[in-house]
Amino acid sequence: MRILVIGAGVIGLTSALRLQQAGHTVEIAARDLPEATTSSVAGAVWEPYAVEPMDKATAWGQAAFDMFKELSEDSWYTGVVMRDVWQENPGNAPAPEWAAALVDFKLRDGYYTFTAPVIETPILLRYLQGQFEEHGGQITRNTFASLDDAFAYWEMTFGATGSADEPCVVVNCTGLGSRELVEDNAMYAGKGQIVRVVDPTFAFALMGANGPGENPTYIIPRLTNIVLGGIFDAESEDLTPDPNIRTDILHRCAHLALFKDQRFAMSLARLAGDDFAASFAERVDPQYRETPAATLADNPDACGLRPCRSEVRLERVELAPGRVVVHNYGHGGGGVTLSWGCADEVVRLLG
Repeated sequence: MRILVIGAGVIGLTSALRLQQAGHTVEIAARDLPEATTSSVAGAVWEPYAVEPMDKATAWGQAAFDMFKELSEDSWYTGVVMRDVWQENPGNAPAPEWAAALVDFKLRDGYYTFTAPVIETPILLRYLQGQFEEHGGQITRNTFASLDDAFAYWEMTFGATGSADEPCVVVNCTGLGSRELVEDNAMYAGKGQIVRVVDPTFAFALMGANGPGENPTYIIPRLTNIVLGGIFDAESEDLTPDPNIRTDILHRCAHLALFKDQRFAMSLARLAGDDFAASFAERVDPQYRETPAATLADNPDACGLRPCRSEVRLERVELAPGRVVVHNYGHGGGGVTLSWGCADEVVRLLG
């Protein structure tokens, strides 16, 4: 088949790669190149977050986990490294459904722990783009007002007209753009904001309890920096980082880090400001009270819009004779976590 993938984030790139590997001819058209997509701002640690249906997400996540573990064998090329993850579990709740994908999941008093891939998404996106182009694919920048526009672009790109024997096939990986492209009013933006710092010795991924209505708190040590987060704001789509939110993130992450590394926790408190640092110093052992402020990474602040939906839309639709679309969008905060599994599903849907 000749296939047009719309969207060049992690969902679009992994879908395109899997389709190439299945023997199809694939091109990508996207409003933004990979480095400018929401995926480039993601933390990202493997863990299904703000995504449904969980039964399918568990299977998709398992496939992605296995692929990311394989990619971690060449971390500096792919951006993937395996880390110990500590997730707060203050009520000692049972293991989440997605824990079935993990071989070393452990319930502890107030936490659960596991080993999982941590992905430096800018590096991963460059790797995925390079693999796609190495196998003959091309990414062009284009915006479509409707699927009719996308099918017209397919015909122009491949120099053919769709038929029953060889239909026009479009794979819709536009994320939040599906609000306009297919008029999906179930889509909404879950705004996130992060802060990046540099600390070569801190190596645990820490995840807050994140109860209903609470902003997510996490510390994700990647290859070249540490991502601190975050927020989940369904009311704003302003991508300008808010300095007050940065301060709040530093406060929450300092408290989260305290049980695991007092030195690192104090460095975040110091970065947050003198008043907070002075009170926080009373919570650490004396030898850590004069710890200097953490070092901010280059371009430390960033915002992104999670493409949220009540559940992922991953289905094949026959729009008309000779016209087929596969929708693969609405992954919320789990796009990286589910990426390879959803890409495998796209291949299966196209037979």
